[in-house]
Amino acid sequence: MVDLTLIEQLRRMARRAALRAGMVLCERYTQPRKVKSKGPRDIVTDADSAAQLTAINAILERYPNHHFLAEEDIAAHPDEQGQWHIPSGIVWIIDPLDGTTNYAGKIPMVSVSVGVAIDGKPVAGAIYDPLREEMFEGAQGLGAMLNGRPLLPITQVPLDDAIICLDWAREPEKRSRAVASVTALAPACRTLRALGSAALGLAYLAAGRLQVYFHYGIQPWDCAAGVVIVQEVGGQFISPGGKPWQLGEMELLAGHPGLLEEIVPTLALVPGWGISSNEGQEPSAIRQLYHKAGWGYNDHITKYSMGGNAMTIEDRVQQAIEQILGDESLTDEMDDPEAQTLLDWGIGVARQLGEQTSGMDDVQAEESLETPLQNLRRVVRRTNKLIGGLPYSDAEVMAEDLAGIFELSAQVPGLAIPLPDNLAALVDNLMQLPPRDALERILLLLRPEVSNDP
Repeated sequence: MVDLTLIEQLRRMARRAALRAGMVLCERYTQPRKVKSKGPRDIVTDADSAAQLTAINAILERYPNHHFLAEEDIAAHPDEQGQWHIPSGIVWIIDPLDGTTNYAGKIPMVSVSVGVAIDGKPVAGAIYDPLREEMFEGAQGLGAMLNGRPLLPITQVPLDDAIICLDWAREPEKRSRAVASVTALAPACRTLRALGSAALGLAYLAAGRLQVYFHYGIQPWDCAAGVVIVQEVGGQFISPGGKPWQLGEMELLAGHPGLLEEIVPTLALVPGWGISSNEGQEPSAIRQLYHKAGWGYNDHITKYSMGGNAMTIEDRVQQAIEQILGDESLTDEMDDPEAQTLLDWGIGVARQLGEQTSGMDDVQAEESLETPLQNLRRVVRRTNKLIGGLPYSDAEVMAEDLAGIFELSAQVPGLAIPLPDNLAALVDNLMQLPPRDALERILLLLRPEVSNDP
């Protein structure tokens, strides 16, 4: 059973240590900087070391027998697979200056992160922004606070209203994956930010200033405190594929559980994320085609502009097809029933929507297409959620998702898909099929009766 008295004591100690370390950072902020390189894209300043010593000494005054894992400890390193193994017992996990590059360049986005774990599980922590004097803190089962005031539970917002925050890993491969993730998410969300301090990103998530945070190279000291604070306001952490994340893993996505569920199918485009229920399988042709065409899951039909020689919806789809066909590595994939169904569907819907704007001026065309395109986007999201859930473990959930798609499709001119007479029987059949066969059946089922004649 969790000892709440102990956890509250640890939270107070984390706060005290973070505050003292933050004072060191403030004192040295305007002074000349001594900067050393620890490795590629990894620097340390004299302020890092001084702040870390201050934080550790503050904790040792009260807990002389506790263990520490801190960023500037040269003996600290993950295993060959990049996994950190947090020792058992009570361990303080400290980043004395999260945002060293910002600090060295006098960009005022830095923080101190002091977290504490018991047997590898974060239980309390504090994140202090010394330049804004904001103290975020939390303890398992006791809630989270900002400057002593309780933080409210985070709320779910639609993806298109979400602010997504990320930070950059040091490795080139992981940076490329982050760029691919931004490419997939940018058309679907309100905007994206990179603060340069992972701890601040998680603190801002807990405070409702942003809605999603992801990082492909996070270290334990970056997030040990933030994990507790975010979880205490109802946030969730997952790893690639949608599995629950654990402290020590270097890749995470955090946010409201409902919003994460909406985002995972979009991130399935990005190599290395995948979908947990399809682990070990080759990416389906539909995802390869989306990726090669430069489409995100949520915008592959909805990218358009009106008037003159601007690219129409149909042009966008046709251009993507030409790009795919021009790639020799995907020529064979065009015979895949999934791929051809997707392309036929996209062309047909684009033509039907395009015909509505014939003879309209730019303003009229935009107004006419606004609502159908919003609904189409919702259909695409629900379809990809359905695909991302294969194979389903619950027939009722699959039936609800299918019915939702049929209902939404009726709100898109030219796309209305009739609800099957016996939805329960259809779902029962889909539940028995291997995921790839079920995917092909679903795509064929959702294909509207549209003409693809020129």
